[in-house]
Amino acid sequence: MKDNSEKTSLRRLLLEKRDGTSFDLMKIASKSILKKLKKIEPFRDAQKIGAYYPIGSEILTQDIMQEALSEGKEIFLPKVVGKNIEFRKIMNLSNLENGSFDIMEPRNECPVDNNLDVILVPTVGISPKGV
Repeated sequence: MKDNSEKTSLRRLLLEKRDGTSFDLMKIASKSILKKLKKIEPFRDAQKIGAYYPIGSEILTQDIMQEALSEGKEIFLPKVVGKNIEFRKIMNLSNLENGSFDIMEPRNECPVDNNLDVILVPTVGISPKGV
């Protein structure tokens, strides 16, 4: 990217395209991402996985979390606590409640653990080099 305004324009364009994606196509894309994740060794070998609950047009992570839980992996989602974010373990999606910024977060009683093997991060777009 040449400058920040070019990056901002590209981000806006990608968000518009993503926001225009149908729910059915989003479900297909989410399943495709799950299949790809299962082929990535660090994800496959991870026991403690940090994830996020999707908002807006983000990839649907619920199936990823459910499958990981069914395989005996541990799932942790971010929770805003004051000015900090900490990852809390969930046993299932019913451990979530509406939290900061209207985003689903783990309940207060969910244990904290910030020492995770892999963290799934929502992005708008990345280059072939991963940046």
